[in-house]
Amino acid sequence: MTGGRGGLAQRPRSSKRLLVAAVLAVAVWGTLLAVESSGQSSGLKDRPVAAHRDVAKPNRAAEPKADGPIPFNCTPPDCRPPSPGGGDGPALVVNDVCVAEGNSGTRSLNFRVSRVVSQVGTAKVDFATHAGTASSPSDYTFKHGTLTFTPGQASKTVAVAVHGDTTKEPDEAFRLALSNAHGAVLADVSGTGTILDDDSGPVGSCPDRRPAVVVQDACTVEGTGATKEMQFNLVRSGDLSGESSMNFGTRNGTAVAPADYITKFGTFRFQTGQTQKLARIDIVGDSTPEATEQFQFFLFHDVAFRAAKGVATGSILDNDSGPVKRCPSTGGGGTPSLRITDARITEGDSGTSWLRFDITLSHPSTKLVRVHFETVPGTARRTADYGFKQGYFNFQPGQTAKLTRIKIIGDKTREPNEQFTIRMSNASNATIADGTGVGTIINDD
Repeated sequence: MTGGRGGLAQRPRSSKRLLVAAVLAVAVWGTLLAVESSGQSSGLKDRPVAAHRDVAKPNRAAEPKADGPIPFNCTPPDCRPPSPGGGDGPALVVNDVCVAEGNSGTRSLNFRVSRVVSQVGTAKVDFATHAGTASSPSDYTFKHGTLTFTPGQASKTVAVAVHGDTTKEPDEAFRLALSNAHGAVLADVSGTGTILDDDSGPVGSCPDRRPAVVVQDACTVEGTGATKEMQFNLVRSGDLSGESSMNFGTRNGTAVAPADYITKFGTFRFQTGQTQKLARIDIVGDSTPEATEQFQFFLFHDVAFRAAKGVATGSILDNDSGPVKRCPSTGGGGTPSLRITDARITEGDSGTSWLRFDITLSHPSTKLVRVHFETVPGTARRTADYGFKQGYFNFQPGQTAKLTRIKIIGDKTREPNEQFTIRMSNASNATIADGTGVGTIINDD
C-alpha cells in the first residue's frame, strides 16, 4: 500500500508484485454477485389496460438530478469505461421528458437520444411512440422513424407534438421506444413523455418515480501477501417494478492500483423486485506497516434509477503496525444507521393493493438491530385510504435490508393525491438517519 499518490517515499512491494501479475490477467473486468433480499417481488399486479394501449413504464425524472451521473474521469491505461451492453462500443439511451399541456394548439415534447461511452463510427436506431395513459391522436401525434448518428455525434432529438385542451384531468404519459439498433447497443429501450395537466391548478414538475440506488462504503483488513475481497453493498429502493442497470468502476485515492487493490470495471443489472447486489473488489496484502488507505467505487451511465449515493469509499486497514483499527463509522463499521424509502402507488377503483417500503441498514452489524415503526395519517385517512400497521423491524447480525407492505384501499372518488407516512423510532444498536417514509396514493379517478 502507498501513503498517497505522490510525495511519500516508495515502499518495498516485492511481496505484492508476483501476486499482482497473476491476478491482473483475470481481474480487470468485474462481475457482481446478485444477492436476494427478502421480498424479491412486490407482489403487486398491474391494473388492466385497454387492449389498444401500451402500458407506460414508471416515469423517471426529466429534470436534472442534484448529484447527476458520476463522471468518468480516469484515463487509459489505468481504466476504461465499458458499455452498458458489454464491450467498448457505443450504447444508446433515451431520456424522460415532460411539458405542460396548454389550452389549445400544440407544444413540442423533445426526447434526447444519446450515444454514450463512445461515439465511434455510424449508428442507426428506429423509434416510435407508444400510448400509455396518453393516447394518439387526442393527446399527442404518433411519430416514428430512424435516427442516424454520424461519427463523433453524441445526441439527436425527437420532437413529438402534444395537443392542448381545457379538460381537467390527471397528468398523462406515453413512451418513445427504441428498437433495431445498428452500430450500438440499446442500454435504454424507452423514454417516458409526461403531459402535465394545467387545467386543475398550478402545474407540477416531472414526477420522479425511479428507484434510488445507494452504494455503501466498505472496509477490510489488508492481510499479508494474499488477496482478499472487499464487498461494496448496493441497495435499490422505491419503485422496483422494472429493471435498472448501471456501470461501475474504481479509482485511486491514497490506495493505488495495482499495488493496493485490483482495478475493476463492469456492468450490473437489478432485476424486477431486486433490492441488493454485492460488488467484490480484490485487496492486495503486504507486510509493510502503514496508515489506512482508501480508494473509490463509483457508478456511472445510469439507466432507470437515480444515484442517491453514487460514490463509496473503500478503506484498507493495516494489520502490520499494531492492533487493527476499526472501520470508519461512515463506512463498513461502527454504529450502523437506518433509512426508510418513500413509495408511490396508483389507487385503483376498488379492492386493495399493497404499497411497499424498503428499510436499509448502512452496513451489517454484529448485533441484533431493532426499530419500531407505525403508520401515521396525513391527507390519506387511516382505514378509509390505507390500512394501519405497526410493529418492529428486526435485523439479525449480517442483515441489511427489510421491507413492509401497507394495504391501499381503492375507490372511485375524484380527489387529489393523498399521503401518509411510516415513522421509525426507538432504535437499538443503530441510529436513524432517515426515519420517515412518505406513502403517496395517486388518484386515478
